Amino acid sequence: MHTERRHRRSDAPAEATRLFLSSLAARIRARSIVLADTDGLLVAGVGDEDLETLAALGAAAAPGTHAAELIVGGVPLRLFAVGGEAPPVANASEALNRILAA
Repeated sequence: MHTERRHRRSDAPAEATRLFLSSLAARIRARSIVLADTDGLLVAGVGDEDLETLAALGAAAAPGTHAAELIVGGVPLRLFAVGGEAPPVANASEALNRILAA
């Protein structure tokens, strides 16, 4: 028997992405986390920071921030987190590819 490990889920890709980022932020203890394109435009995000600014400035890593590059659906994206630990890139990439392929 397969047990569903996710408690909150959505069939809408945008909401599913937000729920995934919220769960990821909790796991890595990040105050905020954003997914941005390579131009710094916000794709999705959660947290207390100004998410659009974090997406735009995320590449300028500051102390206490973490950045990772992902390929999602063949598109290069960046994941930025404030606080906590570095996001697990392979896990995030796999989850986002699954969510956004829907």
